[in-house]
Amino acid sequence: MEPVRNTGSIFSARLDTGNVPGDDIEFFARPGWISPRFFDGQTNIASLVIDGPGRIRAPNSLNIPPSLLKLQLEGIINGDHDIAYERKPTTFQPEMPAFGIWIILDFGRQVGVKGLRFYPRNTIEATSQTPFEDDFLRGFELWINPEVTNSAEGFPDVLVERRPDNDDAVVQIDIDPRYVRLVKLRSLTETPFEIDELEVIGSGYMGEGTWVSDLIDLGGGATVGPVSWRESVVGEEAFSSTQVRVRTGDDDTPLRFQQRAAPEDPFGLDSVLVTEVDAETYWDLDITDRAGVVDDVEHWSEWKTVDNGGLIGGRLPRQFVQFEIGFAGRIADTRQLDWLQFDYLQPPIADTLRAEVFPRRSQVEERATFRYAVQLRSNGDILGFDELEVDTTVPVENIRDVTVNGVPVSFEVAYSRHDAFRLLLPLIDGDGDVLEFAFDLPVFRFGTTFSGRVVNSRFARVPQRLEAGNAIDFGPGDFADLSNLFVAIPEERIGKLVGTIALSGEVITPNGDGINDDVLVQFNLLQLVDVAPVRFEVFDLAGRRVANIDIGERSLGPVDFSWDGTGSDGRLLTPGTYVWRLVVAADAFDEEHLGILVVAY
Repeated sequence: MEPVRNTGSIFSARLDTGNVPGDDIEFFARPGWISPRFFDGQTNIASLVIDGPGRIRAPNSLNIPPSLLKLQLEGIINGDHDIAYERKPTTFQPEMPAFGIWIILDFGRQVGVKGLRFYPRNTIEATSQTPFEDDFLRGFELWINPEVTNSAEGFPDVLVERRPDNDDAVVQIDIDPRYVRLVKLRSLTETPFEIDELEVIGSGYMGEGTWVSDLIDLGGGATVGPVSWRESVVGEEAFSSTQVRVRTGDDDTPLRFQQRAAPEDPFGLDSVLVTEVDAETYWDLDITDRAGVVDDVEHWSEWKTVDNGGLIGGRLPRQFVQFEIGFAGRIADTRQLDWLQFDYLQPPIADTLRAEVFPRRSQVEERATFRYAVQLRSNGDILGFDELEVDTTVPVENIRDVTVNGVPVSFEVAYSRHDAFRLLLPLIDGDGDVLEFAFDLPVFRFGTTFSGRVVNSRFARVPQRLEAGNAIDFGPGDFADLSNLFVAIPEERIGKLVGTIALSGEVITPNGDGINDDVLVQFNLLQLVDVAPVRFEVFDLAGRRVANIDIGERSLGPVDFSWDGTGSDGRLLTPGTYVWRLVVAADAFDEEHLGILVVAY
C-alpha cells in the first residue's frame, strides 16, 4: 500500500481560529497571526468582567433586589447608557444609604490597565430621559490589586486615589500601565449618587493567553513527524515565552461528559454514581445533574510539551491530534505565532515500537557492554523501518552482534557522535520482529536514558519514537516489569561532577631532560547536562595563587591536560611543595578537588 505522506501541513490562524477558552487571544493585532489580546490604551475593557471568567459585585448593596442589582451592575460596564447603578431614595425604598458602598470588578485574571473613568447619566452620552448629571459621586476611594486581596500572602489592595470631596461629574484617573485583576470603588459620601458607566481603559498585551486548536483528523493511525512553528517576539525577548503542548487520541472526543445517577442502594457506600453521556445531552441537563467534564485518559494521551522542531511525546500512532499554544509575557513584551506545521505518514512506520536496554545498572566511569532491543508490532498496514538513531551522552564503541529475530544482518554505522549514533539496516516490517545489538561505552551521568527513534529512509523527515517497554528476554537478571531505556549508577556516585583524578606523577622536574618535565592530569566529568568551565590552580604553602590554567568549557566525559611548572608570570616556579586545586563550575554548584605537587630540579 502506498502511504499518504502529508508534508508542510500548516494550520493558519486565518483559516482556523480554534478555541479561546479564556477570551485572551486575538487575530487582529497582527492579521493572520495568533497573539495575546492587545489593548491600545483607548479601549474600555470593563465588559471583560462579564464576557470572561470575572464578575462584578456590590457586596454591601443589601437593600436592592438581587435581580435589579445584577441588571444595574451589568449596565455600568456594558455600554448601556440607559441603565445606571443607583444609590438614590425612591418611593418604594426611602432609605438608601450611600456611604461606604463598594463596587468591585474582578476580571478573573490580570489585564493591562492605564486608566479609569466613571460618571452619571447625561454627561458623556446625552440621555434627555435621564437628566441626572448632578447625581455624581461626591467622594470616593479607588483601589486596585493584581491578585485576589490577601494581605497575609503579600497581596494587599493598592490605593490609587482618595477624594473625600469630589467636584467632577466625570472622574478620569490615569495610572502607569500595569496588570490589574481587581478594581474597587468605594463611596465616601452620604449624598445619593448614580454611576452610568465605570470604564477601565486597557493597555498592552494580556499577560497570559491560550489557544486550543480544533481536533485534527489524520484519517487513521499515523506516524507524526517533528512539529515546527514560526513565532515573532514583541518587545524584550527575555520577558516572554511560548509553550506548545499536544495530545493525541483514538477518537474525536478527548473529553468525557458525566451525569449524576441515582445509586441502586441509596444507603450504600456508593452514594453517588455517574454515567457517561454525550456533550449535547450533558449541556441540556439541569446543572445539579451534571457530574463534571473530565479528560478521556483511556483514548487520549495527556497534554505534553513539544519543542520547536521536536517530536510529539506519548503513545503513537494515533488518528487525532490537538494542539494547545500558551503565551506568557508582560504589557509591552509578548510572542505571536504565524503558523504551526508537521509532516505525518499514514499508514505509520509501526503500530508499536517497544525498546529496552540491558543491563540497567552500571558502575560510573567504567566501560560497559550494553544490549539494546527494539520490537515492532503491527495491526495492519505499516511501512516498517530501516534506520535507527539512539541518544547517548558520549560516543559509543564497537557496535556489534546486530540481529533480527536472532539472525545476523548486515548494517552500517552512519555516524557515532557524542550525543547519538545511527544505524542503517535492512527493512524491518514484520509483526513481532525484534532488532537486537550490543555496544560499549562508559556511563558518566546518573539517569542516562538511551531513547531513540526509527525512520523509513523513503520518508526520512518523519521518524517515530521508541516506547520504553519489554522487547525481549535478555536472560538472567532481566525482569520484564523493569524493562526500560534508563541506566542508573550506584547511589554513592550521584551528585559528583568529577570522577577519579589521575596524575602522571606527584613530582615535576621541568629541567628539559624529557623526564617528568610536566604533569598529565586526567579525569572524567560526570552528571553535566551542559558545558561547564574548568580551571586548574596552583598555590604555594602561604596560600598565594602562583599558577592558573583555564581548561575552558568542557562537556560530559574525559578531560586531560598537562602543566609544565610555569607560573602565572610565565616563569618556572621555584622548587618546593605546592597545592593544586581543580574547580568545575556547574550551574547548580561548584565542585573542587585538592592535591599536592612537588617541583624539583
